[in-house]
Amino acid sequence: MKQLYCLFFMVGMALAGMAQRPSQEVRYHIQATLNANTKSIDGQWEAVYVNHADSALHSIWIMLYPNAFASDRTNYSEELLRWGNTKYYFGKEEERGWIDSLNFTVDGANIVLEKSQGKIEAIQLKLEKPLQSGDSVHIATTFFTQIPYNFENNGYKENDFVLDVWCPLIAELGNSGWYLKPYSLFQYNKTENATFSVKLNTPNGFHIGTNGSQTNTNEFQYSGSDGLKWTASRNKNFAKNYSLEKSNVDSIRVIVAKKLFPDVFHSGKHPQNPSQWLGQVYQRFQRPVPFLADSLYWKRDSSLNKNRKLKLGLLYDYRHTDQYKYLFLSPAVGFNNYDKFMVGAFIHNYQLPQEPFSFALAPMYATGSKKFAGWGQMAYNIWQTNMHWQIGFAGNSYSISDFDIPNYPKFYQRMWRVVPSVNVTILDKEAASTRKLDLGLRSFILSQQRYQQYSTLTDTGYNNLTMRSTLFQLSAQLQDTRKLYPYSVSAVADAGKEFLRLGLTGKYFLNYDASTQGVSARIFAGKFFYLKNQTNLILSNNRAYNFTLNGPSGADDYSYSGYYVGRSETSGWMSQQIMERDGFFKVPMTVFRSMNFGTSDNWLAALNLAADIPDDYNFLKKADGTIKLFFDLGTYADLWSDVPPAGRFLYDVGFQISLCKSLVNIYVPVLYSKVFRDRFKNLSSGQGYFWKTVSFNINLSALQSRNRNSLWPQ
Repeated sequence: MKQLYCLFFMVGMALAGMAQRPSQEVRYHIQATLNANTKSIDGQWEAVYVNHADSALHSIWIMLYPNAFASDRTNYSEELLRWGNTKYYFGKEEERGWIDSLNFTVDGANIVLEKSQGKIEAIQLKLEKPLQSGDSVHIATTFFTQIPYNFENNGYKENDFVLDVWCPLIAELGNSGWYLKPYSLFQYNKTENATFSVKLNTPNGFHIGTNGSQTNTNEFQYSGSDGLKWTASRNKNFAKNYSLEKSNVDSIRVIVAKKLFPDVFHSGKHPQNPSQWLGQVYQRFQRPVPFLADSLYWKRDSSLNKNRKLKLGLLYDYRHTDQYKYLFLSPAVGFNNYDKFMVGAFIHNYQLPQEPFSFALAPMYATGSKKFAGWGQMAYNIWQTNMHWQIGFAGNSYSISDFDIPNYPKFYQRMWRVVPSVNVTILDKEAASTRKLDLGLRSFILSQQRYQQYSTLTDTGYNNLTMRSTLFQLSAQLQDTRKLYPYSVSAVADAGKEFLRLGLTGKYFLNYDASTQGVSARIFAGKFFYLKNQTNLILSNNRAYNFTLNGPSGADDYSYSGYYVGRSETSGWMSQQIMERDGFFKVPMTVFRSMNFGTSDNWLAALNLAADIPDDYNFLKKADGTIKLFFDLGTYADLWSDVPPAGRFLYDVGFQISLCKSLVNIYVPVLYSKVFRDRFKNLSSGQGYFWKTVSFNINLSALQSRNRNSLWPQ
């Protein structure tokens, strides 16, 4: 029996040895000189490596982490891009960093470097004779490090230097082999635990701060696996106050917070502890977030207080959401040409993390029509791993026109809309990912007032006629709101009793640089189907659902999803408001409505381009505005008939003026197809020709929180 126990003990010890191999032993001796003018380091590097592994080593791997800053195609660059930081990607060539001038010797003998294909941050030293277990080897080299600009916790800014990775380091040897992953801002960069003896030479007047201990004026000792990190600055307080132990983690938390919730982070009402707060939010989706709390994963509702108190707030507040359930109250104001100013209250409970039952209500009183108006939405939310279900119900009501004739009271045509919906958002597993898939099913239940004239033997008058309709919509959208080259692809199917309307829209943005400027491209293709015989009545009833090449006006907004100042206007500046849909030419549809030109109940395709004018020429920059050049090209079925009403392809070119972060967009065409030019001339009769060509768009989505857009479907 004792022999059996002994056997079990020996097997257990063997398994324990396999599970936790003894660390290798490394002793570094480094002499380095900082050149503040050239932003570089020259150094002599020596290391004594003792093999504590069970088997002999035929090579040793060296990590060259400074090469992480050598180009915009490294893991470091890609990592920053995933978290929305494009400054390094668009950095200047002279702001890059690298390490070279390597001349390795092993026990005094020169050795040929073996570079691994595709690895610029690791090289292999092949030993002339195997390094047996318990034996040591002396490795030495010169090195030259070009220090990069400090984009994030490593590099220089003016005369302040923060050096996280600056010299060669021997890779960690683990149970599965050498750990050779490239430098990461968000993960532990593994090297062997080692002792460092470093002598640093810096220009006169520079002060040094390190994560080690100072043994002399310019000599430092350190023991650990991170390597000797140091700062150098003419500012004594910089070296004293810059925490090499915590600054990296704190900075990463800020990056994560800005990336996931930019509006909240900049609002001044975000929690003081980003780790705890981000953990509360991302537990909903079971997605890991780097450097948060002790674990990268949370159990559902583990960090939420079940007994949170109800608290009233103004506008919004994301602080102390672990203690309170907020109910927010604020004034609400609206306007249209018929109701005039609408005033009321805005009541909602949106906070982070979002409540299972969420709602927002805005009841208002219209000062023009003397009627109640407003909108509201409520939803029940279900969270699963990387998935969010939302069962919602929304509604709104307001005036869409007025009717004023002498000797009769003024009539206001009203609209009531009810929209039940089911949406699901599917998120990527990686927290840094901005890609998501939204699937939605909704129905638009509409009641619209129309006025008809009646005549009796004694009187002639007008009364209300309420038209009711239901529209079903199935949608799918794949989008990636990444900072660099964001894109989206959406497919929408609208269906009524007598038609099916299919539309596919793709969007892509090509960045100029690290700013928000670039070229945006939009492509649309649509196909219309009748579900019944195409009688004149059916054609007339479904004309509002036809595709439009030109900018849709209020009368073309069949689902009442857009905001229009004067939805039913057919002349004047309010009739020149358009919305982004279908062909999205910048010529208002009202210009051609009487001609039935630019619409199709068959198929339509269009391309829209908009390019930002560089900031040097943007006189609206200080007013938070931009100037763009736009170009539209499109065609539709009628232009390919035997007797087309115009050329097969139509176009317009002009300037787009965007104000208040694209809340208001003004379009000024300069060149366009002949059919457009002739129509404008006929309408203006030579007077006010230019102003009739101008159109505008009001984009209320610019007011919505980017946080809510990025996490939850609308």
